[in-house]
Amino acid sequence: MSTITARLVARFDRWLDRVVADDDRFICAACDDRFRSRSVGIEHVLRCHPEYQGVVVYEGAANPKPVAVPASMRRPLAAGLSPAPVRVVVPAGR
Repeated sequence: MSTITARLVARFDRWLDRVVADDDRFICAACDDRFRSRSVGIEHVLRCHPEYQGVVVYEGAANPKPVAVPASMRRPLAAGLSPAPVRVVVPAGR
């Protein structure tokens, strides 16, 4: 093995040892950020990764509570009204 290859392999081994070393921090699966506390990690996910807001963290929770489903932003229809399909007429030449 050449000297350069040996040095690269040694650096890779040291890097891999750091990556797989015992680490009690919480890791964000989306971006690999690490946090000392679970609450800070959850806050990070909710702030930086809104696509995961519906995910519930169950690990270690005695009585897991589901995330509340957001209420619809649409106002209900007034009494007596019902939704109806809208028909769009497109001229034949288009």
